[in-house]
Amino acid sequence: MASQPFTEKIVDGTVEMARGHLYTFLASTLADPSGEPFDVAVDPKRQAVATAAADLLRSEAPEQMELAPIERLPGELDLRAMVQELQVPRQALVTEHQNVFGLLLGKTAPPNETEYCHSRDSFYRAGELADIAGFYRAFGLERDAVRRERADHLSLELEFMAHLIAKEILAENS
Repeated sequence: MASQPFTEKIVDGTVEMARGHLYTFLASTLADPSGEPFDVAVDPKRQAVATAAADLLRSEAPEQMELAPIERLPGELDLRAMVQELQVPRQALVTEHQNVFGLLLGKTAPPNETEYCHSRDSFYRAGELADIAGFYRAFGLERDAVRRERADHLSLELEFMAHLIAKEILAENS
């Protein structure tokens, strides 16, 4: 019997649940540390769940697979170093987040997808943002009015992936 590809392997939904937990945790680590969504990143129980999820996914990963130029093998997935970095005072995380992502766009590593688009035309970007927001709405999601991130913020896109995985698990179990 041939084994299924990593992205399709199903063990009673365990792998999908692990992926969902991992997406949720990673989304929280990229959110603004001064906001409520970041609470997930610094919660020791959520850190333990995310680390266990990463360990499971690493154990289920094939040794070789085709990757894009900047991708790494899932077998290298280990959250321990990231969790260790989250043990510093929250204000230090806020400062580091501002240093990396900036209060305004244009810093070294903007966390917004459309900042990496080939077009600098503002109408193009507005259209892309509208498409992303419309896609979220099509899946029954609305942006939280309290959060300041744009629809193309990486943390929101990772949360959306977790939502899709939850929908997939529900569909498989119905």
